[in-house]
Amino acid sequence: NALVGELSPVPSGLPPGTRFAGCEVLAVAGTSGSASVYHARQVEPPRDVALKVHTPDPARPVEAERFRREAAAVARLAHPRVAPLFATGAESGRLYLLTEWLPGGTVQAQLPALCAVPRRAAVMVRDLARAVGHAHAAGLFHRDLKPT
Repeated sequence: NALVGELSPVPSGLPPGTRFAGCEVLAVAGTSGSASVYHARQVEPPRDVALKVHTPDPARPVEAERFRREAAAVARLAHPRVAPLFATGAESGRLYLLTEWLPGGTVQAQLPALCAVPRRAAVMVRDLARAVGHAHAAGLFHRDLKPT
């Protein structure tokens, strides 16, 4: 899902060590036009989480409502290949959601290894298709799925 990725230095937003939403930011996992996802450590209970923080844009107020709808939709999902939602909220005027941290990086980063073992690639595609199908059945359509 959009909440995992390869780690890289935080380009903007919440630098490592920042406390936000009861978590300590460890690194950025990914960014989009409307949100950033961080690998973070939740203080209580202590666990690694994916912290997705909405980037407010006064010119696009609809994005905040879309973020709220996404959180509500993810909360309805229960599937072994979909990271569970732990919490949602707002802090310092920014919406956020917390999900389970799924290590391993992006599918794109795993492509060389997957290409070397076609059966592993087939299992991953099957699992991804089932998870996306489950989300679609619940009325959630992932806007960031792309082939690259």
